[in-house]
Amino acid sequence: MTTNKTDMSTNLYPSLDIELNAFERQVAQRMMISVRYFCEQGLNGKKYCLEPVTKLPSAIADLIESTDLGGVVLFAENISDHSQVIKLTSDLQSAALKSQSQKPLFIGIDQEGGRVVRLNRESSTAFSGNMAIGATYPEKGVHHAQQVGRVIGNELNALGINLNFSPDVDVNNNPDNPVINVRSFGEKPEVVSELGIAMMDAFQKEKVIATLKHFPGHGNTSIDSHTGLPIVGYDAETIYKTDLLPFKHAIEQSNPGMVMTAHIQYPNLDDTEIDTINGERIVLPATLSKEVLTNLLKDKMKFKGVVITDALNMAGISHHFNLEDATAISLLAGADVALMPFRIRVHQDVNRFKHFIKAVAEKMLKDDFVYSQMEDSLKRINALKNEYALTAQAKELADQDNFTVRVENAEMRLASQSHRDIQKQLAFDSVTLIKRHPIYFPISENTGRSIHVVVQDSQQREVVERAMKYYWTTTNTEKLKLTFTLLAEYRQGVVEQEITDSAAVILFYSERRESAVVKGEFDDYEQETKSQIGTEEKRLDALIHCLEFAKSALKPTLVAGMQSPYEMRKFLELADSIVVAYDASIYQDVSTNRYTGVTYDAVVATILGAEIARGQLPVLLQNNTSKKSIVGSK
Repeated sequence: MTTNKTDMSTNLYPSLDIELNAFERQVAQRMMISVRYFCEQGLNGKKYCLEPVTKLPSAIADLIESTDLGGVVLFAENISDHSQVIKLTSDLQSAALKSQSQKPLFIGIDQEGGRVVRLNRESSTAFSGNMAIGATYPEKGVHHAQQVGRVIGNELNALGINLNFSPDVDVNNNPDNPVINVRSFGEKPEVVSELGIAMMDAFQKEKVIATLKHFPGHGNTSIDSHTGLPIVGYDAETIYKTDLLPFKHAIEQSNPGMVMTAHIQYPNLDDTEIDTINGERIVLPATLSKEVLTNLLKDKMKFKGVVITDALNMAGISHHFNLEDATAISLLAGADVALMPFRIRVHQDVNRFKHFIKAVAEKMLKDDFVYSQMEDSLKRINALKNEYALTAQAKELADQDNFTVRVENAEMRLASQSHRDIQKQLAFDSVTLIKRHPIYFPISENTGRSIHVVVQDSQQREVVERAMKYYWTTTNTEKLKLTFTLLAEYRQGVVEQEITDSAAVILFYSERRESAVVKGEFDDYEQETKSQIGTEEKRLDALIHCLEFAKSALKPTLVAGMQSPYEMRKFLELADSIVVAYDASIYQDVSTNRYTGVTYDAVVATILGAEIARGQLPVLLQNNTSKKSIVGSK
């Protein structure tokens, strides 16, 4: 099918208000939109609307009420404090209950932990992420997966959020994967399965619907589907043994509420070709494939829950297809819910969205099996909403008499001391020693008390310096002397002199470039500029020079990788010792007004010998370096 490219931000549809018929309302029940931004006064010459929605605009409330919309997605911009979020979710559900269907909304969010969180780290519990949990598996089994799922589910439930787009059960067997990476539990399908099921069950015990993603698998890609269209070319047998295994086990052993599709071509699952808006003929992405979504997932694997697309405004779909066509094709292919198929930013978009729904409905009606497919999808959606008693939850949330109690409950739950303790325990249990010098690890007064530390910025310095001073005193008697280099203020001559005068050098590294999944909706951002990429390359060059100079000066060196262990491949030959912690996040503690980062505390404690490295690397670095020098390699 050949289509014409459509820009949803233009005046595509007439602004005349229209009513939807019964079938069109059913189509709307199968859509979820973002309410991230809305400009009450219009764009006023701006390219994008970037005014956060923290209070529900009447225009969006009217849209929900007049269309029978199925759900909404919240982002970090929608979150300020507990009271505000509860008021927002309350107003959203109030609007839904006033619709013709009176069906409650799915209110979804990406709260994975690690790189991908939407709740404020200052006032909620943000964990180290899935690969950190994978690092604890040999010693702790599913313990941390259960605990993290329970805490995140508990906190989301308190805010009126009933759907989490987590856990990510992609098997990350490509070290150059730019989008999954540390979001995965690891590279062993059986371990990913076990941890994914444990986390999923924990979410759902807290009355938050879990979402297994990204079906049939996003772990073996080197392209981010937010910015391009990846392809997985290995054979079907390998796909079944790796990518599909966590989904298969979860469906057989438990009861996943949702499965999210991947915008990825899998020619050995479905080699059907389709024409794009650019005149190319390509293999169908899984999101648009009936063979993948219906024949494989629903029929062969017997998934009984709701299939939801990944965001349709991602480049993997929107750069290749008209979104009216893509939405219709996906819904007919077996997706029960279309996620973010249309952008609502200004008042005119409300009626444009209704025209969009009509256009999608018209395209769907051309299919001979549309009514049976619609009946099946609505049955799945309604069954899931009933299973989690979302109507009762929506009514309770909409009841303003309960508002104060709900806020007090949220204040007690979110970022409680018990939840913070679990966050801390995961950080300490997951620190992984990748390479160890037999004499100079851990670093102590026997090495020397003058240590030079290279960090990214002033926030990182504050956190690291405080941790260094504290943990040094627990294992040493001599006074510590610290000097710092901030990469943001890097001066080669100054750094070389500091290294010369020191007894050892510690470098903290985490790649600073954010992928589109961290930012959120890609359509509101320009591609990363060459200058930003250049800045990152300069920082990396500076670190390499520090290591080379320290080596020439016979100074012991240690690299602390604060995010992806794959990034440590750059330093394996140069650094004497390497540890990794899987999460580089820092936030400002509201009670002390100080910057804090629990993973930095865990890493420093390990570096200085106050703690042992308990984590084990859940992936292979796949480097030419001898495995004997890589602690934890399998």
